[in-house]
Amino acid sequence: IVKATGKNSLSPTPPPLSRTSRSLTQARISNSTLTSSTKRGAKKWTKKSPRKKQRNLHTDHPDPQSQNRLDVSIADFIISNSLPFNLTCDSKFLAMIKNARFVPVTYVPPSRKDIGGRLLIENYNIHMTETTSKLLQDAELFGLTAMG
Repeated sequence: IVKATGKNSLSPTPPPLSRTSRSLTQARISNSTLTSSTKRGAKKWTKKSPRKKQRNLHTDHPDPQSQNRLDVSIADFIISNSLPFNLTCDSKFLAMIKNARFVPVTYVPPSRKDIGGRLLIENYNIHMTETTSKLLQDAELFGLTAMG
């Protein structure tokens, strides 16, 4: 006999007992195992653990309380580090928040050494590549002059 215990989990249940076998049967429940002892021997029925759902890293319908907690965290960060309040309107800040949606919960921010080292060099290279390509776009039309 199988009994449904949850949404999608099925676990075997012990067969129904007559009056005489009920008096001879002693049932013990411990954690997730049911043990039935009779004169014939012991039988075990184990509960299946419920299936864990995969966590979505991005959702279109977030919890309103989590939005409020994020707002308070951002405000606390800006106020406690004496940053300008208009930082929240900055396109780079908004891009950072959008990118943060897609990292796992186990994400660890870069250390100060990483920011001052490899990430500074990477950021410089990206900025120089973008600036040089924009500058060279109109170089034939306007020309280039180096001073200094």
